[in-house]
Amino acid sequence: MNVYVKAILIMFGFVIILYLAAITTKFIAKRYNTMGQSKYIEVLDRLMLGRSGWIYIIKIGEKIFIIAVAGDKIQTLGEIDYTDLRPVQGQRELDFSNIINKYKLESWFKKGNGENKDED
Repeated sequence: MNVYVKAILIMFGFVIILYLAAITTKFIAKRYNTMGQSKYIEVLDRLMLGRSGWIYIIKIGEKIFIIAVAGDKIQTLGEIDYTDLRPVQGQRELDFSNIINKYKLESWFKKGNGENKDED
C-alpha cells in the first residue's frame, strides 16, 4: 500500500476519533448538568469554612434556610427572611490580571528594583 494512502487513512481515523470524543463530551455534559438541578430547591449562597465545612443559604419555596455541612453531617442552623439577606460590604471581585500583576511586582522587588548589582 502506498505511504500517502496510509497517511490519509491515519488522518481520517484521527478526525473520526476527535469527532466521537466531542459527541461523547456533549452527551456527558448534558447528563451531569441536569443531575444537579432541582425544581424546588435553590442554593442562594455558600461559604467554605474549612476543608470539609460549608454553610449554605438555600431557598425552598418561599422559605430560606441556613444549612451547615461538615463531612457527612448536615444540620439546619435556622430559618431567615429574604429581607435579612444583604450583600457583604467591601467584598471585592477577584481579577486574575490583578493577581498576576501583584506577583510580578513582588518578583521585581526581590530582584532589586530591576538594577543589576554586579555593575557597582
